[in-house]
Amino acid sequence: MKRHAAPLMTFFLAAGLLAGAAALHVVVGRGVTDSPAAVRPPEAATFRFAFPEDRVLVYDFEHTARQAHGLDGLGAAAAGDEAAAGSASTLQGVAHLAGQLVLQGLGREGEGEDECHRVSLRLTELSAVTATLQGRPLLGDAESAAALLTGHEAHLLLGPDGALVELRFTRDTPSEYRHMMRHMVGALGVSIPPGALAAQFDREEHTELGRFVSTYRRADGPLTYDRERRIERLRHAPGAAAAPSLQHTARIALDPAGYLAALDVDETLAVHLSTGAPLLTASTRARLALRAVREAPRRTPEADLVAETLDAPRFSDDAARRAAEGQAGGLTAEALLAALDAFGARGAGPDHRAFLWRAVARLQLDPALCAALAGRFEAETTGTAERALIADLLAAAGTEAAQAALRTALTSGAATADPEAAPALWQRLSLVRHPEAATLALAARGLTDAAGDSLRHHTAAYTLGAVAGARLRDAGGPGTDAAAVAAVETLRGALDAAATPEDRKHAARALQNARQPVDLDRFVALAADDDAGVRLAAVDALAQRPEPAATAALVARLDDAAGPVQARALDALQARGPHPATVDALLTLARRGGLRAEALPAATAFVERAGLDAETAVLLADAILTNHTVPAALRGRLRRSVEG
Repeated sequence: MKRHAAPLMTFFLAAGLLAGAAALHVVVGRGVTDSPAAVRPPEAATFRFAFPEDRVLVYDFEHTARQAHGLDGLGAAAAGDEAAAGSASTLQGVAHLAGQLVLQGLGREGEGEDECHRVSLRLTELSAVTATLQGRPLLGDAESAAALLTGHEAHLLLGPDGALVELRFTRDTPSEYRHMMRHMVGALGVSIPPGALAAQFDREEHTELGRFVSTYRRADGPLTYDRERRIERLRHAPGAAAAPSLQHTARIALDPAGYLAALDVDETLAVHLSTGAPLLTASTRARLALRAVREAPRRTPEADLVAETLDAPRFSDDAARRAAEGQAGGLTAEALLAALDAFGARGAGPDHRAFLWRAVARLQLDPALCAALAGRFEAETTGTAERALIADLLAAAGTEAAQAALRTALTSGAATADPEAAPALWQRLSLVRHPEAATLALAARGLTDAAGDSLRHHTAAYTLGAVAGARLRDAGGPGTDAAAVAAVETLRGALDAAATPEDRKHAARALQNARQPVDLDRFVALAADDDAGVRLAAVDALAQRPEPAATAALVARLDDAAGPVQARALDALQARGPHPATVDALLTLARRGGLRAEALPAATAFVERAGLDAETAVLLADAILTNHTVPAALRGRLRRSVEG
């Protein structure tokens, strides 16, 4: 198996919807009647996961997920509205599953603190299987989809706290099933420390989408908890993405015998570009309830299993091709070239965005077509707008052939034929999700070649930051790709040497694009710079960082003298929820009339969306409303938010 940079959106969405969007918390549920394993919480608040080898745990589940993706790299925005399910500007999918989920212990592995549970996971008795992308079935008819989902098995390696250590499959397990199970085990991500349970505790939890910190608070009994969650890091958020927003609530009931008894999850994840345009909206409603504990024969664990973690999906060539063919929707190479002819003559047609995402898939399937587009890019008769479209398509396709064609195009004389358009064309390199070494080398050369031209230099630095950061993330972290490490060091040196506020601002944004954790202290310091533009760049960088130091620096900027900086800090803090330091600072600021006009919409949104309790929301809304410059529309929103 090898990793594919490409049918990205379609295959991710196809598999992900079947298991869970956003934080992917397994199908959960209350709504199950006549359950012989109904939960009766005991008085003793102790718990330790148990997965018996001579019994199976049978759960009823129902799970609904919806996702809307912007056309990645092509500038389209994602809509969260189901009525737009067929919209060409978004890639939308819906999945609904219902049936039974069966767990059985297969013994233990490891010793001491490293000892883990081996657990089998199977789906059975599916009563509902629906999965669509743009309104089209993803897995054929319901019978075929059910056969795929019930005909295989996943093997989980779980730590003492229930956290996933490894996911294993037999070698003949279809890649579609493996990918869907990667998402589903995120739904099993309840992490409970063994032994005596505290009334409240925090746990770091991982899903296919990234790393999260969950806060568990005791609810209606000693073994019932409510959970809230915040994002620590998303795995695949593009460098241009602003701070994501996560709304997550869950009710977890534990059985004193060591079982998960019930789970009820409601979650919405939203990711926006720094421009404000929505990139991803994903919602999950899931319910899981223990129906029965039944005797079952002990099983001998499979011997020859292939192990995976949640870090990176693995697709077979066949699965990747079928996903891309589905996305292409029958678009041929000839039809793609004809559409480019029409675009060159008349501009975008009414179905242009539908063409874009189909064309990306066709390029992923046809290396020769990528080369043909590079030739078309260089033709004298090709206009600037068409060249930009070709570069967009090649960057979004991202395959080896597509990247080679993009490099050929951007190093041709045609790329600089229009001096005003040349910087924007060069930045297409930063849209490649998984850049090759040659793509990084070209980005680095672009920075060297741009010396003496400030606009070209800033453009090249921004691009190099994004490409080098993507290379480091693909390689597994800092120090794993020497050329990418060197590129980021070059950007750090440029920031340290910047002599003017303008240079510092651009150098900070270039380094921000690399998204390296070790640079946090630099951005905290820049957030207190004398120049507002530099502070705004630093706040944009800190908005993507989950660390407490980043939060503290953002809170400090709530009293910034520049309205745009204050507004951006508020936007970033809203995504982190009602942190006490944030609420206190904002209340103080509003009461003394320190909110600037540019920050009033962000302050209103904080009241509406930050998850404040009713009393705090009223206090904050009243404090904001003491400012007589608040526009009538915002006053109405504030009153409605607290009255509702």
